[in-house]
Amino acid sequence: MLFSAIGALWALGELIGAAFVSWRSGFENLLSPSIADADTTRLQAVWTAAFGALIFAFIGRRSIRWWRHATTILWISLAEIILAVVLAAIYVVEVPEARIMDLFDNKKTARVDQQR
Repeated sequence: MLFSAIGALWALGELIGAAFVSWRSGFENLLSPSIADADTTRLQAVWTAAFGALIFAFIGRRSIRWWRHATTILWISLAEIILAVVLAAIYVVEVPEARIMDLFDNKKTARVDQQR
């Protein structure tokens, strides 16, 4: 349960960071580095943390003691994944010459593509 809670909080922090950066500087800055890793984009970090929270919450539902908390974290991580998909769709629509693969590539690769 602790891993799923940490994953959900990390994804929430990354989503808040992505929303703030997008609001201040535009959607093209969704390729900015993650809070925890400079080589990972914000949406990559959201997907990674939310999927990890989802998996660990699913495993945690087997516990009689923690099933309520696991179910809550499961729904929160699903909501985070949906919000990340919506942000990715907005990125592709709003940013000229944007590709969905820009959000999956590492930061170094995205930087090289932008210089070309």
